[in-house]
Amino acid sequence: MPPPRLQFAHAAVGIEKWTAASSAFDEERQFGLPDPVAWREMTCNRDMPYLGPEWTINLVLASAFSGLGAFSFGFDNGWWGGVLGERIFNQLYGSIETVNADGSITRTLSASEQSNGTGLGTAGIMLGNMAAPFINKKFGRKGGMWAVAIVGIVGGIIEACSAIPHSYYMLVAGKIIMNASVGIASASAPAYQAEIAPARIRGALINFYAVINTLGGAIAVAVIWAVNERDDEGAFLIPICLQFLPAIAIISGIWWMPESPRWLVEAGREEEAVAAIRTLRGAEVDARAEVAEIRAGFESEKLLYAGIQWGQLWQGANLRRTLISIGVQCLQQAQGISFMNNYLLVTFQSLGFTEVYALSFGVYLVQGAGSCAGFVLPDKFGRRKLLLTGAAFLLSCQLIVAAIATVQETPAGSLANLLIASCFIWVAAFGASWGTLPWIVSAEISSQMLREKSLALGAWSGYGVGLISNFVTPYIQNAEYGNLGAKISWMWAGFSLVSIIYVYVMVPELKGRTLEELDQLFEARISPRKFGKHQLNAPLEGETAAEQGKREKEVVVGTERHLE
Repeated sequence: MPPPRLQFAHAAVGIEKWTAASSAFDEERQFGLPDPVAWREMTCNRDMPYLGPEWTINLVLASAFSGLGAFSFGFDNGWWGGVLGERIFNQLYGSIETVNADGSITRTLSASEQSNGTGLGTAGIMLGNMAAPFINKKFGRKGGMWAVAIVGIVGGIIEACSAIPHSYYMLVAGKIIMNASVGIASASAPAYQAEIAPARIRGALINFYAVINTLGGAIAVAVIWAVNERDDEGAFLIPICLQFLPAIAIISGIWWMPESPRWLVEAGREEEAVAAIRTLRGAEVDARAEVAEIRAGFESEKLLYAGIQWGQLWQGANLRRTLISIGVQCLQQAQGISFMNNYLLVTFQSLGFTEVYALSFGVYLVQGAGSCAGFVLPDKFGRRKLLLTGAAFLLSCQLIVAAIATVQETPAGSLANLLIASCFIWVAAFGASWGTLPWIVSAEISSQMLREKSLALGAWSGYGVGLISNFVTPYIQNAEYGNLGAKISWMWAGFSLVSIIYVYVMVPELKGRTLEELDQLFEARISPRKFGKHQLNAPLEGETAAEQGKREKEVVVGTERHLE
């Protein structure tokens, strides 16, 4: 048996020893591994493209297309957050009745109806999260996309049919099913994007998920803005029916989208993996060499984690990776994004602002601009620095909003402008940092064999926090209960402070590393603050050169014995 600290077959022992250890794999020999020195230069020199040209039209289209499920999520948040302020929607679906001076009755949704409609939708996302690993494992990432489309269509039909009896909880039932498709997408699309991306632009490609999410929200708010004055069911049926468009687009285009090469290797379909890489990245890429590396990493993981189960997420080096994935996803939600997406419009109304739909649309546009910065910033400045800086901005903005709301319940003049500006700065900072980075980190931090489970568990945990937020927010801020209004921002500011501490202590720098290199670094137990600069063939922390040489020899010998 190999020693307890065995890394993968190509672990932190130097590339020449990895080549020797990998020689037992017939598949790798058939593809022909490159010369060790050339391989080291190719994979470790950050000034050179990784395995050839990085940006190709097919790679960009596949990354964007796989994010269509995120469009549904953004659109759902946008239309739901907007429709809660529509007069006709409240009149037809609300249960609280107010008798006006002229004898007419005005109906509005109660706090519990707002809470249930928003919170149960989030519960649907969590159900989709947990179904996704089984779908992805058996049917691949494209199978996950099929599930997103089919489940989304079923949910949309139920939502639309609720307009016939004006049944609020029939609408909520459709929303649960619609959001289950979002849950499947959130545990599928980032994994696919991470698995097809070259290391140096992986952050940019995964950012398509966040950008398309925000685009969906912006379009939904624009639609609600256009129809909110209608006096018939079209005020909410139009946005409901527009939710079919992403599903139709997925069904129409999925025939072209290549399957994930890493999933194909895991399924034993190496030739298809080679073809997928060439389709995505061009014929000049050494696809067989890349498949050989993927195969070596996969075979090594099989040796270490044979009979993989959910419990493996909590064992050895996987425990740290799992906690990071869960932590960043939970803190993304805890800093107030569900509030911004679902309750900001009604909060603006409670503060006495006019033109609330225009403000909400502007918020989404600014968040979209911030999300577009995610194409550059994560791979330019790194994940860790951007998370810390972003949380600092979110903390500052929420403190300003909370302080103004505490001083004046209905701010006017310069204080109102400062409050609105703080909300806009908040969403811009969120879009550029915490809006995209939790998905990037969660998608790339797990080992290949656990990626579906790890990403699903992280997303499920994050949406669990969102579920709690969506359920309790109306009771905290609505007048008939807690009546905090915008003073709820004190709570979001507190979680931003927690986020700064958590990232500093737990989250390493992942920028510029291949997924296989990240496996090595986590197995070597490198500390978060040294992760980004650690050389793969360097001594472990506290290890002398003699101890390093002895360990490397033991790893190679142990690996060879284990493979025999």
